[in-house]
Amino acid sequence: MLMFAASFLIAVYSAYAPAGQPEGTAKASIKILQFNILYKNDEFAKSIPWIISQNADIVVLQEVNEDRAKEMDALKEHYKWSQVKLNSRRQAFGMAIFSNLPVTKFDYVNIGRGWNKYTSTEFMIGDIPLHLYELHTPPPMSRFFFSQRNLALSTMADLLASDKTPHRLLIGDLNTTIYSPFLVNILKKADMHHAQQNFNMEGTWPSMLPMPLRIGIDHIIASKQVKIESREIQYYHGSDHLPVITKLTLYEDK
Repeated sequence: MLMFAASFLIAVYSAYAPAGQPEGTAKASIKILQFNILYKNDEFAKSIPWIISQNADIVVLQEVNEDRAKEMDALKEHYKWSQVKLNSRRQAFGMAIFSNLPVTKFDYVNIGRGWNKYTSTEFMIGDIPLHLYELHTPPPMSRFFFSQRNLALSTMADLLASDKTPHRLLIGDLNTTIYSPFLVNILKKADMHHAQQNFNMEGTWPSMLPMPLRIGIDHIIASKQVKIESREIQYYHGSDHLPVITKLTLYEDK
């Protein structure tokens, strides 16, 4: 019992301890909008003007199925680069990324049995490469989904730890909270920090509940040379998740 309590306290401290100040000089700032749009959200098209009005450098959308993808033409026209990837086996796991930053590399990679995937995108911000990993894990609603979620988070911890570039992000609906040991493992193993460590703990799901009853499962995790300047929950309805807008600054060593 004492060992369990100690492990829990260590996990909570790792999740909530304030992130340190990056070393070096601030070189660039970016704005990211992330939103699990809900694949059966028939009102999603109404949110597109709002998404465009936020002027985010990068937009990450999750639960994109064929119907939602057909509604994204205006976003494709507004952004210089886009990728929409549907999941034929499980339509709730399609994803889309839009960017006005130059993109030099994009990969769409299987996890586990092949239906759960993540994206890996390299953006160039001036002469600084930014590696963004986007993931939507299965909700732990069955033994199988629980194991697949944990597998995805463990895989991402290893991947982020092996990526030695200084500017790395993990973003998405991870279907776990900040104090989960699987999420803390990513923070520790890959030497990263979480947006909620320095900012509000306001939850994003389920959107229909008031703030004290929502939990935070839509995450953005950054390497030490990426400072998270702000995290804002947006109250746009239509999905069971709320959108999140995060502002970041990239630092370079002196």
